[in-house]
Amino acid sequence: MNKIQMPWPFACEADPSVPMTLNAPSEEGRQLGEHLARFYVTEKCATGAADERCRDCAFRLGSIPNGCLQTVGDAIKCLMEGEEFACHHGDRICAGYALLARDGK
Repeated sequence: MNKIQMPWPFACEADPSVPMTLNAPSEEGRQLGEHLARFYVTEKCATGAADERCRDCAFRLGSIPNGCLQTVGDAIKCLMEGEEFACHHGDRICAGYALLARDGK
């Protein structure tokens, strides 16, 4: 698979001279998060995979991370670039990311 380089940095790569903003839900984040969750559900239904996402997964509609523009943006960037998107509960890959990225590597 050819990796697609997205035209924005990961949230953690922000310019240190710019004051940091709180990664909190926003209207834009919720709108983008809705589509991210829809992609997950569509793929899950197509493969019959079990739902192994955390209750507060960025790929779960309505979760706080699913409404945060920076988090959802990072998740989409990881999917597009073939980079791993880590679970926020430890040193493992996000289950939502793993299902969507499984054929890309």
